[in-house]
Order: sequence, then structure tokens, then C-alpha cells
Amino acid sequence: MMGEAPAPSPALKEAVRVHQAGDLGRAEALYKQAVAAAPDDADALHLLGVLCHQKGQSALGVGHIERALMVRPDSALFHRNLAGILHALRRSALAASHYAQALEHGPESADARTDLAKALADAGALEDAIAEYGRALALEPEDPRAHANLADLLAQDARLAEAEAHYRAALAARPDYGAAESGLGNVLRERGRLEEALGHCRRALELEPGYAIGHSDLGRCLQELRRFDEALAAYRRAVALEPRLMHGVMKKMVRASAGRLWLKPSELKRRLGA
Repeated sequence: MMGEAPAPSPALKEAVRVHQAGDLGRAEALYKQAVAAAPDDADALHLLGVLCHQKGQSALGVGHIERALMVRPDSALFHRNLAGILHALRRSALAASHYAQALEHGPESADARTDLAKALADAGALEDAIAEYGRALALEPEDPRAHANLADLLAQDARLAEAEAHYRAALAARPDYGAAESGLGNVLRERGRLEEALGHCRRALELEPGYAIGHSDLGRCLQELRRFDEALAAYRRAVALEPRLMHGVMKKMVRASAGRLWLKPSELKRRLGA
């Protein structure tokens, strides 16, 4: 029957044992020996691909797992591991395709639906990703990360009331979830509830003081409240934690000021520490 796995050879069992013990170099040599002896050994090809990814040779790993799938195309495990490597390589659309095939051939789970949703979102398929997060939450209704990720996408789609509800659900399931607090603060700010938003932005930073984007979000909230000195301090902290945020912070300051900054850009850069 297609997809039925043969019993592993003694050589493959030894390769797996060495791999699990953390000796990647020896395991690689043993997997290659197994493949040389049996070029259609799907399990050896798959595990060699996984090992290559672990060693930072992800493109090579993709090739090995693709060969394994030519032998056993209905393996949910092979599809899911290939999808994970492709997603890490930012080949998100192809990753989504393999996550979907893993679900077609294997058991449904909230984690599998969430992985598919993430890949779809990264591929720009916003509505499909939103739908997948809904399916994940139907399976695991109190998953805080799925609620927060879904809320992020709903906020991108300007569905702010729905986003707020899902951020609150994430926080009900996990009260110390800093990113969800920050996301909720952003949604409340966009809904015009600035003082309430400010409280959530501050709470996010109590939970995760080193969260650079959280400091930037706090800065925008303070700016819209016209508390400019405090806003500048928050923006400065964001840039100190993550210098690559400089350009984004400048854009955020312009948007929050409706295109009219209270300081010249050169002066802002100086005060931000650029």
C-alpha cells in the first residue's frame, strides 16, 4: 500500500540513535551510508534532510525530503517537516502548500492549523490565514498564541473590534503575555481610547522591559496624547534597544503627527541618539 513504511534497517536504527545523542557529523555519515545502500529509503532521506537543516544546510535538506516524498508522497510527517524548513527559508507559499498536505494526509491538530496559518500570513494570504486561525481555535479555544496571532491579522485588516476581542482572549488565557498587551494597546489607540491604550502599553513593558517595539508603541500613544517629552523618551528607548527601528520610529512619529512633526527630522534623529 502506498505510504506504508518498511521496517528500518539496523544501519538506520544506529543512525537515529547517534542523531538523537547529538553527534550530527557521525549521524550524517550513517544516513548517507543508508541512502547509498538503499536510494529509495524514504526514512533515511527524510532524516538526512532534517539533519542538514539542523546543521544550517537547509536548501540541501529540502532536496533530501523532496526525494523522500517522491517515494512516500502521503507522509504527513515528511510534508510537515519540509514545510517547516521552507518556512524558515522564507518560501512561505510553498511551505503553506506542504502544511496543507500534511493536514490532508495526517491527523488534524491546533498546532498544525496554526503552522499553516502562519505560513499563509507570511505569504500574504490574509483571509486564508484568518480562516485557519479560526479552525485552530475551534480545536483549542484557549490557545493564547493563536488568539494573539489572529488578533494581529484582524488589526492589519482594520477589523479592530474583533482584534480587541481576540487580544483580550489571549490575555485571559495568559495574563503575562506582553505582546498581546502591546497589541491590545495599539488597537485601543486606533479606536480612539488613548488613556486605556496607554495602560496596556505600560503593562506590556512591565512584563517585557526589553521589548523594543513595545517602547515604540508606547511612544506613539504618548505622542497622540501630546505628551511629547515622554513620547520622545519612549522612542529613544526603542531605538537604543533595537537601532534598526530608527526608520520605523520616524515614520510612526510622522503618522502620529498627521505629517507635522514638532521637531525637525535632523533634531529628532539627534535626540533619538542617531
